[in-house]
Amino acid sequence: MGDILVHDEENNPVELTTGLQQQIITKVETNINNSKLGLKKNDQAMIEFITSVLDFKVIKEGQTYYVSYQPGRKDVVLARMFEENYITEHELKKAFLE
Repeated sequence: MGDILVHDEENNPVELTTGLQQQIITKVETNINNSKLGLKKNDQAMIEFITSVLDFKVIKEGQTYYVSYQPGRKDVVLARMFEENYITEHELKKAFLE
């Protein structure tokens, strides 16, 4: 997979605490599971879609954190497998969340 990047309001990288990490993981799982991937049948559209789904902010103890996703090689391979109907939408979502 790619990298999940977290930064503060001044665009400084943030080291994740257990609580912040869990909050981000929960939001990622919710966003992926609630997404409809069926129309994203080419690898570039899929990568753009996943990147947009994983672009959000969280607020923890009054501090705002911005989360973004930098796709990796595994994302491209999974998107291509989905495009070629080797895996289902459910299998793709499961793979992204592993």
